[in-house]
Amino acid sequence: MNIDTEYGVFPGRFQPYHNGHHRTLSKYFSVYKAPLIIGIIINKLPVDFNTNEISDFDLVAEQHHLEEKNPFSFWERYKMISSIWANEITNGQIILLPLPRPQGPPKWWQFVIEFLPPKRFWVIPTSTDDFDEQKNKYYLSVGEKVVRIGDSKELSGEKIRTLIREKQSIKGLVPASIEHLISEES
Repeated sequence: MNIDTEYGVFPGRFQPYHNGHHRTLSKYFSVYKAPLIIGIIINKLPVDFNTNEISDFDLVAEQHHLEEKNPFSFWERYKMISSIWANEITNGQIILLPLPRPQGPPKWWQFVIEFLPPKRFWVIPTSTDDFDEQKNKYYLSVGEKVVRIGDSKELSGEKIRTLIREKQSIKGLVPASIEHLISEES
């Protein structure tokens, strides 16, 4: 990693990696030449960021990090993403990193920036999701550069997780190789 290079940073839970994520990343690479750090959020981390301050960001984030909304381990999600983007990982266009679950800004923020290069911009999907809006608002409030990327087709990881639990088809909602990985795990 070259610290003089500007990097895009795309944090997410990827529970599972789905076609909405895939469209966002494909669009990113059609517009930007900067390497992209995909931060795979880890829900259980032995670091306590809890503070007495509860922000709007914390309240929205908490709903996204409940155990039932996060059935896939870090390594399962790493495998999903690397199965799709193997060439870009090999040539350095994508770097996969674990990131701690967002909670307790500013302590979380100070911890996360230790992992990231100083020249960066955040990639946030264009969606109506409250959490994406809170991330965008927070990153801008601390002086970070943000780009919004996406398309009009919203896709819900929650819908996909429900289909998986009910043993229904997820064809067309996730890339084919990920559908295969998930069916192997079930």
